[in-house]
Amino acid sequence: MKCTNCQTNVDLSARFCPSCGTAVTAGHEVISQSEVTIEWLINILKGMGYIVKPVETAPDVILATKDGHVHFHMQIFKDMNLIGFQSVWEIKKPSWLNKDDFLAALNTANSKGWLCSVFTPDSLDMIYISSYIYPTESISNRDIMLFVKNFNDAVILMLQSPELDKYMP
Repeated sequence: MKCTNCQTNVDLSARFCPSCGTAVTAGHEVISQSEVTIEWLINILKGMGYIVKPVETAPDVILATKDGHVHFHMQIFKDMNLIGFQSVWEIKKPSWLNKDDFLAALNTANSKGWLCSVFTPDSLDMIYISSYIYPTESISNRDIMLFVKNFNDAVILMLQSPELDKYMP
């Protein structure tokens, strides 16, 4: 993100520009919970450098990629007022002898994660890392940008944890 006054790069979590001291809250769009649309989310992600594609079979789902690989799916659950994020990763399928070790690794990863939960289907051939935003009365584009950054950071930490790393291809 850039400072609107001096164009210095500013961290998403900053309230003021470290160079000139200008408040960085100006220019952040705040909308009500009922105004959240997939188009609004697409514009935010594109502004963050993601390539965003709608999922043709699901109108409220988008796929966000960056640097040539899939980062996450995002979905609006209008009936529950939720925005869901899910990152899906293929893994080295554990043998049935190692199934308990793999499930213990998932439990350990879940105990360390403060933002996400990790789970696997019965096939044990991939892991899903998920999280949700529940916009109460209003939400800003900055809120979404911070959440995306924190979600991606949490996914990377979980995937690089010693418990799960041995199952990554």
